Amino acid sequence: LLCLFFPGMQNMVAYILGLSLISKGMDISWLFQGLEDFRRITARNTTVKLLGVISIFLFVKTSGDLYLYVFLLTFFELLGQLSMWLPARPYIGEPQFDLSFAKKHLKPVILLFLPQIAISLYVTLDRTMLGALSSTNDVGIYDQALKIINILLTLVTSLGSVMLPRVSGLLSSGDYKAVNKMHEFSFLIYNLVIFPIIAGLLVVNKDFVSFFLGKDFQAANIAIAIMVFRMFFIGWTNIMGIQILIPHNKHREFMLSTTIPAFVSVGLNLLLIPPFGFIGASIVSVLTEALVWVIQLNFARKFMKDVSILPAMSKIIIASVVMYLGLFVFRTFVQFKPMLNVAVDGFVGAIIYLILIVVLRALDVRDLKEQLMKN
Repeated sequence: LLCLFFPGMQNMVAYILGLSLISKGMDISWLFQGLEDFRRITARNTTVKLLGVISIFLFVKTSGDLYLYVFLLTFFELLGQLSMWLPARPYIGEPQFDLSFAKKHLKPVILLFLPQIAISLYVTLDRTMLGALSSTNDVGIYDQALKIINILLTLVTSLGSVMLPRVSGLLSSGDYKAVNKMHEFSFLIYNLVIFPIIAGLLVVNKDFVSFFLGKDFQAANIAIAIMVFRMFFIGWTNIMGIQILIPHNKHREFMLSTTIPAFVSVGLNLLLIPPFGFIGASIVSVLTEALVWVIQLNFARKFMKDVSILPAMSKIIIASVVMYLGLFVFRTFVQFKPMLNVAVDGFVGAIIYLILIVVLRALDVRDLKEQLMKN
């Protein structure tokens, strides 16, 4: 309908991308997430994406192949969704329309749906407002910095969807001790990964932007240096929201923790983007996630009182700070080209960090191995 009635949407790319809407409508991966069958999802995603990449390299040769390129992207996305329906057949019965059953589930579904709208609002509207209130140059710098942060965040946010069905299953069986153990495991894994990433990225930021984004986006290192702290808040809210509030049926609380920050984000962007551009948008993005964190921490703290987080976390922070200082000193004596700097600093930083984690006994290796094998 948009393509038909809006002149700006009347182009072939928009029509081809319509296939994506069909793909989203046929997505049944949630079924296998609920069954904790992540192997099937991973195999599907890997196979389809590999086929898509190979097809693009084989058939897309010039800029004139734009339509073919867009078609291949959407076609393999649709193929991936369709491939999940065959193994799903044993779980699908005869379709039945039960109004009372639908009414029972309507309210919790809406309460889970509204946060997704709110999250989409404050993670996408910032770029729209930046373009309207500042410049396209600021949008480009901010968008590139945000992409880098989001790539690194994938390491953490994927943990939530994996843990949700397991935690829900344990809660339904009344095994609260195991639930607390799962929460401890999630916080430990998250802290082990995220703090050294924050410290390391602050050190190699300029070199990374130099070779990865090029000279046109050098200012992105400022946005990255600010937005890197989003990673801490998003990681914690991924655990508190998806692994604690939702399994405990605190859907209303989860909704409030996302909708309130969405409105605050709009207000702060109106204040900070005109005078500060992409720097203002970067600051607002951190403050928004911090507000989500504060609200969710307030709602989730009663479920976290028996979860031991701080002892291991304090040691991980110490190890990350020492690694940062060690790399800072190391870089004053050893300098290469930007790409090599990132590789060498990453290697040296990893060694320093791992040694400190072992020396400080930040984790029980045997217990961590058991948890990983179990989950």
